[in-house]
Amino acid sequence: MRVDLLRKQANDYTYDPCGFVLIDEPETHLHLEMQYQILPLLTNLFPNLQFIVATHSPAVASSIKNATVFDLSTGQALGDEAAGSSFSELMQTHFGLENEYSNVADKILEEVAEVGQMTDRAAALVRLQRLLEEQGKYMSPVLRLDVQAHLLHLQREQAA
Repeated sequence: MRVDLLRKQANDYTYDPCGFVLIDEPETHLHLEMQYQILPLLTNLFPNLQFIVATHSPAVASSIKNATVFDLSTGQALGDEAAGSSFSELMQTHFGLENEYSNVADKILEEVAEVGQMTDRAAALVRLQRLLEEQGKYMSPVLRLDVQAHLLHLQREQAA
């Protein structure tokens, strides 16, 4: 805003000051799509400013190239890797989540693991089919595919 005011006062909209800007959690109150757009927008509008940003958002962290990401929890400075990372990868590597799934999906995964340990394969097949029917609406496409692959494996075992 200050730069915009300075540009208006000078009546020079090409004026590009240098300096740095500190931003704490720019994702606050922003829709996910805007979180992904905020840093590219600011760096394009103000190419001579250095932005130092503190964020908990993988969308913000992965939204820009040629940036250094400093992970405060590990003390590591990373190069440009965040720009090519998926949100789920960032959530695990830099934001401390155990996996990319929700707590609901974690319970489903636990049950799938239990089914995999069952010695009665016919009962395991029935339990996995029931799990897919009852909990399928709570599964992401990737998780659903994983459960269906386990189901197919059990069906093949039964047929053999």
